[in-house]
Amino acid sequence: MSGAFIENDAIGCYDHLVNSIVFLELRHLGIPVSILKAIQGAWNNAYHHIKTKYGTSTDTYQNTAEKPLFGPGQASTTGPTLWGILFCLIEKNLPPGTLDAFFKAFNNAIEVHSKGDAFVDDAQLAATLALLSGHSKPTTAQDLELLLSSLKQMAQSWERLLFTTGGA
Repeated sequence: MSGAFIENDAIGCYDHLVNSIVFLELRHLGIPVSILKAIQGAWNNAYHHIKTKYGTSTDTYQNTAEKPLFGPGQASTTGPTLWGILFCLIEKNLPPGTLDAFFKAFNNAIEVHSKGDAFVDDAQLAATLALLSGHSKPTTAQDLELLLSSLKQMAQSWERLLFTTGGA
């Protein structure tokens, strides 16, 4: 079957997460408001140092109204989890008309439909023609045009949704 894939390396996914979107999605997932207030309080009041191989800086920086900080920051243990939650939110909001990637086990026991996967801030979007053809047949130029058009629409939507959640 024919397929098309795009690999993305998102930038700023941990230290640019839009806090309000993160908290709305966490609230949607059932996290109590009291826990969200505690997280926000920690993010608002934490002092940050820069650590290098030469040591830790004595100067600090923190969240202010003039220079707000977003997300948990790089090297945070919560960064991957929060980014994963936002990745799922982005994937759920990709255009419904775009093709999924479809994979089937050789013995037909397992079928997987997905628009993409992510590991940390590296993401892959995919589309296949399996759902169009339904059986093995030669791929036509029209099929390939539809496949590429679908992946292009998905990638453009991905970029806009990624930007909306704080990444690039």
